Amino acid sequence: MELNLAGDLKQLEHLAVSIRRFCEEHALGEDVDFRLNLVLEELFTNSVRHGGCKGMALAASVQLRREDRDVLVEYADRGQPFDPEDAPPPDLADRKSVV
Repeated sequence: MELNLAGDLKQLEHLAVSIRRFCEEHALGEDVDFRLNLVLEELFTNSVRHGGCKGMALAASVQLRREDRDVLVEYADRGQPFDPEDAPPPDLADRKSVV
């Protein structure tokens, strides 16, 4: 299955329906459907909200492939790269201690 997504969170429904159809076509259970949807929803949401993909016509692409007992997932987006090593440390000064 190949799927292209525009940079709009309304695409999450299309993504979920496509994952469900893929799982049904390959006789994968609800657990696999849930896990695939959770992972891909999180990736796509981060691409749109934090990666600069909001409003892009072809913001992200998803490929799902069944190979023997495995499901291979390829996700790519056109957002800005993020390297956590380059991120500034969090500002913890305003946080209240939890006891």
